[in-house]
Amino acid sequence: PGAVRSCPPRTGLLPGGIKIILAPMDEGVLVVVGIGGMGEAIVRASGAGHRVVLADVNEEALETTAAALREAGHDVIPHRVDVADPASVGDLAAAAAALGPVRALAHTAGLSPVQATAERIVAVDLLGVAYALEAFAEVIAPGGAGVIISSNSGYLVGPLPAEQEADLAHASTAELARVPCVQEAIASDPGARSGAKSFGNSSGGFWPSPSRVQMTSPLAARTPLCTPALCPPETSWRRR
Repeated sequence: PGAVRSCPPRTGLLPGGIKIILAPMDEGVLVVVGIGGMGEAIVRASGAGHRVVLADVNEEALETTAAALREAGHDVIPHRVDVADPASVGDLAAAAAALGPVRALAHTAGLSPVQATAERIVAVDLLGVAYALEAFAEVIAPGGAGVIISSNSGYLVGPLPAEQEADLAHASTAELARVPCVQEAIASDPGARSGAKSFGNSSGGFWPSPSRVQMTSPLAARTPLCTPALCPPETSWRRR
Protein backbone atom coordinates (compact mmCIF):
# COMPACT_ATOMS: atom_id res chain seq x y z
CA PRO A 1 0.00 0.00 0.00
CA GLY A 2 1.25 3.46 -0.87
CA ALA A 3 3.96 2.12 -3.19
CA VAL A 4 4.40 3.78 -6.57
CA ARG A 5 3.54 1.37 -9.34
CA SER A 6 6.14 0.94 -12.06
CA CYS A 7 5.31 0.24 -15.68
CA PRO A 8 7.15 0.61 -19.00
CA PRO A 9 6.67 3.60 -21.32
CA ARG A 10 3.77 3.34 -23.74
CA THR A 11 4.28 3.78 -27.46
CA GLY A 12 1.61 4.47 -30.05
CA LEU A 13 1.14 5.80 -33.56
CA LEU A 14 -0.70 8.96 -34.54
CA PRO A 15 -2.42 9.24 -37.94
CA GLY A 16 0.27 9.30 -40.61
CA GLY A 17 2.50 6.86 -38.74
CA ILE A 18 3.94 9.44 -36.30
CA LYS A 19 5.22 7.73 -33.18
CA ILE A 20 4.50 9.28 -29.78
CA ILE A 21 5.95 7.99 -26.52
CA LEU A 22 4.88 9.17 -23.08
CA ALA A 23 6.72 7.74 -20.10
CA PRO A 24 4.82 6.33 -17.11
CA MET A 25 3.21 9.13 -15.12
CA ASP A 26 2.66 7.42 -11.76
CA GLU A 27 -1.09 7.95 -11.87
CA GLY A 28 -0.67 11.60 -12.82
CA VAL A 29 -2.83 13.60 -15.17
CA LEU A 30 -2.52 13.76 -18.96
CA VAL A 31 -4.19 16.79 -20.53
CA VAL A 32 -5.12 16.56 -24.22
CA VAL A 33 -6.40 19.73 -25.89
CA GLY A 34 -8.30 19.10 -29.10
CA ILE A 35 -10.43 16.05 -29.95
CA GLY A 36 -9.55 15.71 -33.62
CA GLY A 37 -7.83 12.67 -35.07
CA MET A 38 -4.52 13.33 -33.34
CA GLY A 39 -5.99 14.22 -29.96
CA GLU A 40 -8.04 11.04 -29.79
CA ALA A 41 -5.09 8.97 -31.04
CA ILE A 42 -2.86 10.37 -28.28
CA VAL A 43 -5.36 9.29 -25.63
CA ARG A 44 -5.66 5.81 -27.12
CA ALA A 45 -1.87 5.46 -27.39
CA SER A 46 -0.79 6.96 -24.07
CA GLY A 47 -3.79 7.41 -21.78
CA ALA A 48 -4.06 3.93 -20.27
CA GLY A 49 -3.68 3.94 -16.49
CA HIS A 50 -3.84 7.72 -16.12
CA ARG A 51 -6.51 10.32 -15.56
CA VAL A 52 -7.05 12.04 -18.89
CA VAL A 53 -8.48 15.54 -19.07
CA LEU A 54 -9.86 15.87 -22.59
CA ALA A 55 -10.57 19.45 -23.66
CA ASP A 56 -12.25 21.01 -26.67
CA VAL A 57 -14.49 23.95 -27.56
CA ASN A 58 -17.22 21.74 -29.08
CA GLU A 59 -19.04 20.42 -26.03
CA GLU A 60 -21.27 17.95 -27.88
CA ALA A 61 -18.38 16.39 -29.80
CA LEU A 62 -16.30 16.41 -26.62
CA GLU A 63 -18.87 14.36 -24.72
CA THR A 64 -19.20 11.91 -27.62
CA THR A 65 -15.45 11.38 -27.89
CA ALA A 66 -15.03 11.09 -24.12
CA ALA A 67 -17.76 8.43 -24.00
CA ALA A 68 -16.08 6.43 -26.76
CA LEU A 69 -12.73 6.59 -24.97
CA ARG A 70 -14.32 5.53 -21.68
CA GLU A 71 -15.87 2.59 -23.51
CA ALA A 72 -12.33 1.65 -24.57
CA GLY A 73 -11.26 1.64 -20.92
CA HIS A 74 -9.75 5.11 -20.44
CA ASP A 75 -10.40 7.31 -17.41
CA VAL A 76 -11.51 10.49 -19.20
CA ILE A 77 -12.78 13.75 -17.74
CA PRO A 78 -14.17 16.08 -20.42
CA HIS A 79 -13.62 19.81 -20.00
CA ARG A 80 -14.85 22.47 -22.39
CA VAL A 81 -12.19 25.06 -23.24
CA ASP A 82 -11.83 27.93 -25.68
CA VAL A 83 -8.09 28.07 -26.28
CA ALA A 84 -8.42 31.64 -27.58
CA ASP A 85 -9.67 32.76 -24.14
CA PRO A 86 -6.89 32.98 -21.53
CA ALA A 87 -9.37 32.73 -18.65
CA SER A 88 -10.82 29.53 -20.11
CA VAL A 89 -7.34 28.03 -20.52
CA GLY A 90 -6.48 29.03 -16.95
CA ASP A 91 -9.61 27.26 -15.70
CA LEU A 92 -8.54 24.13 -17.62
CA ALA A 93 -5.10 24.14 -16.01
CA ALA A 94 -6.59 24.61 -12.55
CA ALA A 95 -9.13 21.83 -13.08
CA ALA A 96 -6.40 19.45 -14.24
CA ALA A 97 -4.17 20.28 -11.27
CA ALA A 98 -7.05 19.60 -8.89
CA LEU A 99 -7.14 15.98 -10.12
CA GLY A 100 -3.49 15.24 -9.36
CA PRO A 101 0.02 16.02 -10.58
CA VAL A 102 -0.11 17.19 -14.19
CA ARG A 103 2.56 15.10 -15.89
CA ALA A 104 1.91 15.89 -19.56
CA LEU A 105 0.11 18.27 -21.88
CA ALA A 106 -0.63 17.42 -25.51
CA HIS A 107 -1.95 20.43 -27.43
CA THR A 108 -3.48 19.55 -30.81
CA ALA A 109 -6.14 22.25 -31.24
CA GLY A 110 -5.88 24.26 -34.44
CA LEU A 111 -7.72 25.73 -37.42
CA SER A 112 -6.99 25.90 -41.15
CA PRO A 113 -7.81 28.61 -43.73
CA VAL A 114 -10.86 26.67 -44.95
CA GLN A 115 -12.33 26.65 -41.44
CA ALA A 116 -11.92 30.18 -40.11
CA THR A 117 -10.85 33.77 -40.73
CA ALA A 118 -7.24 34.82 -40.43
CA GLU A 119 -7.96 36.60 -37.14
CA ARG A 120 -9.53 33.49 -35.61
CA ILE A 121 -6.65 31.31 -36.83
CA VAL A 122 -4.13 33.57 -35.11
CA ALA A 123 -6.26 33.60 -31.95
CA VAL A 124 -6.43 29.78 -31.83
CA ASP A 125 -3.22 28.57 -33.46
CA LEU A 126 -0.80 31.18 -32.09
CA LEU A 127 -2.29 32.84 -29.01
CA GLY A 128 -4.00 29.63 -27.91
CA VAL A 129 -0.64 27.88 -27.67
CA ALA A 130 0.90 30.80 -25.80
CA TYR A 131 -1.98 30.84 -23.31
CA ALA A 132 -1.58 27.10 -22.72
CA LEU A 133 2.17 27.33 -22.20
CA GLU A 134 1.70 30.13 -19.66
CA ALA A 135 -1.16 28.47 -17.77
CA PHE A 136 0.40 25.01 -17.57
CA ALA A 137 3.81 26.39 -16.59
CA GLU A 138 2.10 27.14 -13.26
CA VAL A 139 0.84 23.60 -12.68
CA ILE A 140 3.09 21.17 -14.57
CA ALA A 141 4.71 18.64 -12.25
CA PRO A 142 8.52 18.47 -11.97
CA GLY A 143 9.80 16.48 -14.91
CA GLY A 144 6.55 16.92 -16.82
CA ALA A 145 6.36 17.38 -20.57
CA GLY A 146 4.37 19.30 -23.13
CA VAL A 147 3.92 18.33 -26.78
CA ILE A 148 2.53 20.95 -29.16
CA ILE A 149 1.27 19.53 -32.44
CA SER A 150 2.17 22.35 -34.81
CA SER A 151 1.53 22.85 -38.54
CA ASN A 152 3.99 22.12 -41.31
CA SER A 153 2.41 24.99 -43.26
CA GLY A 154 4.64 27.41 -41.40
CA TYR A 155 7.58 26.01 -43.32
CA LEU A 156 6.08 27.06 -46.64
CA VAL A 157 7.42 30.57 -45.98
CA GLY A 158 10.89 29.35 -45.02
CA PRO A 159 12.91 30.20 -41.88
CA LEU A 160 12.29 33.57 -40.28
CA PRO A 161 15.01 36.24 -40.38
CA ALA A 162 16.84 36.77 -37.10
CA GLU A 163 15.09 40.08 -36.39
CA GLN A 164 11.66 38.50 -36.77
CA GLU A 165 12.69 35.62 -34.48
CA ALA A 166 13.73 38.25 -31.93
CA ASP A 167 10.44 40.14 -32.27
CA LEU A 168 8.49 36.97 -31.52
CA ALA A 169 10.79 35.88 -28.70
CA HIS A 170 10.51 39.21 -26.88
CA ALA A 171 6.81 39.90 -27.45
CA SER A 172 4.42 39.28 -24.60
CA THR A 173 1.46 37.00 -25.24
CA ALA A 174 -0.80 40.03 -25.56
CA GLU A 175 1.50 41.50 -28.21
CA LEU A 176 2.03 38.38 -30.34
CA ALA A 177 -0.84 38.98 -32.77
CA ARG A 178 0.45 42.50 -33.45
CA VAL A 179 4.02 41.50 -34.27
CA PRO A 180 4.65 42.79 -37.84
CA CYS A 181 5.77 39.43 -39.29
CA VAL A 182 2.56 37.79 -38.04
CA GLN A 183 0.41 40.53 -39.55
CA GLU A 184 2.29 40.37 -42.85
CA ALA A 185 2.04 36.58 -43.05
CA ILE A 186 -1.70 36.32 -42.50
CA ALA A 187 -2.35 39.18 -44.95
CA SER A 188 -0.21 37.87 -47.80
CA ASP A 189 -0.12 34.06 -47.67
CA PRO A 190 -3.01 31.73 -46.79
CA GLY A 191 -0.51 28.95 -46.14
CA ALA A 192 1.12 31.00 -43.43
CA ARG A 193 -2.25 31.47 -41.74
CA SER A 194 -2.47 27.73 -41.28
CA GLY A 195 1.12 27.75 -40.05
CA ALA A 196 0.50 30.38 -37.38
CA LYS A 197 1.09 27.79 -34.66
CA SER A 198 4.61 27.25 -36.05
CA PHE A 199 5.48 30.78 -34.95
CA GLY A 200 5.24 29.32 -31.46
CA ASN A 201 8.64 27.71 -32.07
CA SER A 202 10.03 31.22 -31.62
CA SER A 203 7.51 32.66 -29.17
CA GLY A 204 6.97 29.86 -26.62
CA GLY A 205 7.58 30.66 -22.98
CA PHE A 206 9.69 28.77 -20.47
CA TRP A 207 8.57 25.92 -18.25
CA PRO A 208 10.22 25.28 -14.89
CA SER A 209 13.22 22.94 -15.11
CA PRO A 210 13.32 19.96 -15.48
CA SER A 211 9.97 20.15 -17.31
CA ARG A 212 10.18 20.48 -21.06
CA VAL A 213 8.17 21.45 -24.14
CA GLN A 214 8.49 19.90 -27.60
CA MET A 215 6.84 21.31 -30.72
CA THR A 216 6.43 18.96 -33.67
CA SER A 217 5.10 19.61 -37.17
CA PRO A 218 3.85 16.31 -38.64
CA LEU A 219 3.23 15.74 -42.32
CA ALA A 220 -0.33 15.83 -43.62
CA ALA A 221 -2.51 13.17 -42.02
CA ARG A 222 -6.12 12.35 -42.84
CA THR A 223 -7.86 14.01 -39.92
CA PRO A 224 -11.00 16.20 -39.75
CA LEU A 225 -8.73 19.27 -39.70
CA CYS A 226 -6.45 18.34 -42.58
CA THR A 227 -8.79 16.65 -45.06
CA PRO A 228 -10.75 19.79 -46.11
CA ALA A 229 -7.50 21.68 -46.61
CA LEU A 230 -6.35 19.14 -49.19
CA CYS A 231 -9.40 19.60 -51.43
CA PRO A 232 -9.48 21.91 -54.49
CA PRO A 233 -9.96 24.57 -55.63
CA GLU A 234 -9.38 27.12 -52.89
CA THR A 235 -6.38 25.31 -51.39
CA SER A 236 -4.15 25.00 -54.45
CA TRP A 237 -1.42 26.69 -52.36
CA ARG A 238 -1.28 23.55 -50.19
CA ARG A 239 -0.46 21.28 -53.15
CA ARG A 240 2.36 23.44 -54.54
